[in-house]
Amino acid sequence: MSDSPAAEPWTRDGSRTIYTQTGRQALALLADRLLPDGPRTLLAPAYLCDSMIQPFVDRGWRLLAYPMTPDLHPDGEEAMSVAASLIGEPFVALVAEYFGRSPDAGFRALIAGLQATGGTVIDDETHRVLDPRDAGADLTIASLRKVLPVATGAYLRSSARPLPEPRLPDEGEDAERWDAMDEKSRNGNGTSGSDRYKSLFAAADERLERADTPRLIGERSRRTLSVLDYTALAERRRSNAAALTSELAPLGVPVLNPPVDESIPSHLVVRVPRAAAVQRRMAARGVFCPIHWPESTLLPRGRPWPSEFLSIPVDHRYDADDMRRAARALQESLA
Repeated sequence: MSDSPAAEPWTRDGSRTIYTQTGRQALALLADRLLPDGPRTLLAPAYLCDSMIQPFVDRGWRLLAYPMTPDLHPDGEEAMSVAASLIGEPFVALVAEYFGRSPDAGFRALIAGLQATGGTVIDDETHRVLDPRDAGADLTIASLRKVLPVATGAYLRSSARPLPEPRLPDEGEDAERWDAMDEKSRNGNGTSGSDRYKSLFAAADERLERADTPRLIGERSRRTLSVLDYTALAERRRSNAAALTSELAPLGVPVLNPPVDESIPSHLVVRVPRAAAVQRRMAARGVFCPIHWPESTLLPRGRPWPSEFLSIPVDHRYDADDMRRAARALQESLA
């Protein structure tokens, strides 16, 4: 926490920001209000978490996908080719730069091109909330609870469009997830041997994810967002990512998003054979890594699903010693 907190990094002068419990709820607000008349089409990345598109699918939107590059950037040329088939028909396009990478010229050009074709563009900033760098989209969203120490929370931001308001209050979901987080903290961040926090998380997450009816962010989470030391959080991610990159270099493990310039990695993403098996072996060694993402059940079939990526956490909970331990666990798991 900071004694003199700075403004949240995602806020902008001249823009309005509203807060919901989850990113899915923020997207549900948009799915309900955007393109209310006529056909409703969502253009989305062909590699994503299903929660990004579930609200649109649930509301009957047609779904079109554009491919990603091998390094998981949006394929701008292919995306514009798909968008060209929609000229004359309003559509919504979802874009994202994953894993904390900053928007580059190609990403900004894609957004401008989609807008020129008639699209309303939503930029998902979830992985880069510590330094979002506005890329010119019509609307931006992010799930804060995925990358920050809060139990619930997501934002929806716009400078030009009126934003719909979530009118329903939190019904205890915030308190439930804080109970799980507090229990984990009391037990040494899950290292003490007690796993009661796991059942608490499971119950709280099931309740939170079950509904996409937009609700206001919980009071404790909103209060926490206002006092976090975002500079310290960013520096810890940068230093951990640099330390882990250095540890991985002798292993010859390809890193998808090595820390460059002022980027703030959400995770350090490595390319490994049989990533799911490596994930299990690392978990057995006490290092728990997500895979972004399980194969989609909602996207149109046709493209092979990337299965060689493993995301190693580098957030504020860890330090250089933890990065060395993670690198050792990866080395042993690849042997």
